[in-house]
Amino acid sequence: MNLKEIFRTAITALRSSLLRTGLTMLGIIIGIMAVILILIISQGATAYINGQFSSLGSNLLIFASTGIINITTGDVKALGDPGEISNVAEVGSRFAGNETVSANGQNKSEVVFGASASMQDILGIVMQSGSFVGDDDNANISRVAVLGPTVVKDLFGEGADPIGQNIEVGTRPFRVIGVTASKNSQEDGLVIIPVSTAMRTIFGVAYVQAAYVNVKDARFLDQTEADAKALIFERHSITDQSVKDNFVATNSRDILSTINNVLGILTVILSGIAGISLLVGGIGIMNIMLVTVTERTKEIGLLKAIGATRRDILTQFLIESIILTVTGGAIGIILGIGIGYIIAQLVKVPFGLPIIPVIASVSVSVIIGIIFGSYPAYSASKLSPIDALHYE
Repeated sequence: MNLKEIFRTAITALRSSLLRTGLTMLGIIIGIMAVILILIISQGATAYINGQFSSLGSNLLIFASTGIINITTGDVKALGDPGEISNVAEVGSRFAGNETVSANGQNKSEVVFGASASMQDILGIVMQSGSFVGDDDNANISRVAVLGPTVVKDLFGEGADPIGQNIEVGTRPFRVIGVTASKNSQEDGLVIIPVSTAMRTIFGVAYVQAAYVNVKDARFLDQTEADAKALIFERHSITDQSVKDNFVATNSRDILSTINNVLGILTVILSGIAGISLLVGGIGIMNIMLVTVTERTKEIGLLKAIGATRRDILTQFLIESIILTVTGGAIGIILGIGIGYIIAQLVKVPFGLPIIPVIASVSVSVIIGIIFGSYPAYSASKLSPIDALHYE
């Protein structure tokens, strides 16, 4: 038997029982689809997070209030004083929390984000229309607000222009002065007001949640962090070393590295779980092929009687196994890419096709077919033609 005949015989055998063939491939389909889905979602989430943090750069320090050390507006001003710390380019502050926001007969729970004027540059906020909160707004504790596009849609409807209109934050009226450009992120759902107004009028506190410090030269980030901590400790008369040790600044570089590490670990774990599905699928193929060998014992005997060699029988059953796994792998790849694209669109993360994993998935399918098909194929090739023909 030549290879063409062997291949045709294998296809015919698989087509003779389509239901069994489909069920046999199911484990491979699910395993490959799961791997592709996990990689697409992980890649998209990583790209999304990197994009969100890219505007912050690698030279940002964030000092958060801890309860023991609550950062004040005076601290923020001191951090931005070149006479205190020379490597500071810009400082900002924020205080955020959830509050009911009302307008146009609509009531929504939104994130009210109190911000200093400098936070626009620090966070890379782009305005679609109007203006951001300014230094005068903070100095005067003004009741002005900048809305994200999602908030505009929630309160005023798609495509509305809210600038100049009033909204209520809690029970207090605010005038809308600007709308931010859409970034397909959490920023789209913010109601931004002056940080001084957020502290005193909305949340009733005398401190900020966090101070943001942009450094001039990222090479001296660690030194600037140490200088900033020393300044804060001095201003709050902190001498307890345990308090000092627990007051930790974060920076965008460390945050991004931590998140990417967590995503990488999750991807490995989930891929391992999906790999177990592939293993189960391979065992399923081996079991079905062993049953097939038993059912087709007489056919094997007939093929050997008319001249088929042991190698021909081995090749035929091995090809059948490889066809099952490669076809199942191809279907799994198509489903994984299709479902991954739909999920990416729904959750609004970048969609990327992981080419290398796709190629690896095809290779894994072939390897599974060879490994788990070898024993049934070997068993079939060992059958004696006389015994096979007399098998009942």
